[in-house]
Amino acid sequence: MKYTRYDIKKKRSPCIRAVLLFVATIALAIVLASILSKLFFKDGVKPSISPNTNDKAQTTNIKEQYKFIALQGGMYSIQENADKTKTALNSYGAPFCINEQGKGIRVFLGIFREQEAEAAANKLKQNNIDSSKMVFDITAGDLCTKEILEISDGLLQVLNMASETKVKSVQTAELKKWCQALKDPGNSSSNYSVLQQMKKQVEELPQDITKDKVEANYVWLYNVLKALSTGAK
Repeated sequence: MKYTRYDIKKKRSPCIRAVLLFVATIALAIVLASILSKLFFKDGVKPSISPNTNDKAQTTNIKEQYKFIALQGGMYSIQENADKTKTALNSYGAPFCINEQGKGIRVFLGIFREQEAEAAANKLKQNNIDSSKMVFDITAGDLCTKEILEISDGLLQVLNMASETKVKSVQTAELKKWCQALKDPGNSSSNYSVLQQMKKQVEELPQDITKDKVEANYVWLYNVLKALSTGAK
């Protein structure tokens, strides 16, 4: 009986080579997209809402919880004491002050999501600096509010990156482009005017934001989050 010998090392046909090249190209594109995402959004995290969505389910019955934390370095009745704490915190970020009428002057290191707030608080503790947390718990009950909170998250990523000691500046073009592409949820939400203000704030950011521009944006965002919060604590 004769056996046919097959050469398993023979060259692949042009068709097979073309398919393999296509698959390799797609895989490379995915890897590059992941790398570029991490370059802009810290730790590879970016706003989860999709631009130009037509899913009507996203406009109602949204009950997503968001938690933002303002890390406080102290509260004072005298401006001079607040300024001293602010100067001490300057080595760890871009601190800012909030003057609450009848209560005092709060000095904050920054505003963070929960995990980042823990890391920042631990860093202060390691350097014998006490801190406390003001928590903003906010429910996104509609698409408009969800967009506000997602833009807030994206803006904070940019601000927190720019506040780092070794960072010279952070580009804002990608955040602006993403923000502009979001679907207009309509003006039925009570927070619609806040959304318009939020988009305007992002649009007016400098092309490259530096540490000296972070403080004013922190103050603005603090007031927005406090107004939306069910009760800052």
